[in-house]
Amino acid sequence: IHSHGEWYRDKFGSLLRKSEMTPHSLPGAFWFLLGAWITLVFFDISLARYGVLVLSYADPMAAFIGQSNNSTKLIGNATLSGSRACFATSAFIGWLCLKEDKVGILAGAAGATFAEMLPGLNDNLSMPIAAATAVYLSRHFVPSEETMIDY
Repeated sequence: IHSHGEWYRDKFGSLLRKSEMTPHSLPGAFWFLLGAWITLVFFDISLARYGVLVLSYADPMAAFIGQSNNSTKLIGNATLSGSRACFATSAFIGWLCLKEDKVGILAGAAGATFAEMLPGLNDNLSMPIAAATAVYLSRHFVPSEETMIDY
């Protein structure tokens, strides 16, 4: 009788990283779903959508660009080119999702990029939460053009 983990590795092993093939590790798909679920539960739909889209596009773009060339290493496995790709992709998604919220776009892209770079945390879990949190904080604690007083 196979355990669930053995069955999963047998069926989906070709899609897994080497680190996900060990008996006591969880696959990236688990962390992706958990990160998306937490983001959907704790943030309004516009921020949750942004966080999940950042995870879906900016994370793979960071990995693809970061591994495609010989770029300067930053922290852990993060590279300068991968982090730039993450920031640019997150900012583009922000431009699509957050419209005129310039500070939110930059904050979300910075939050996602920071989460992608952190060693020790699975970025599939941390990226959507960090991106949505950064936008939320920017909206609640950074003065906007509407709240500024003209003197």
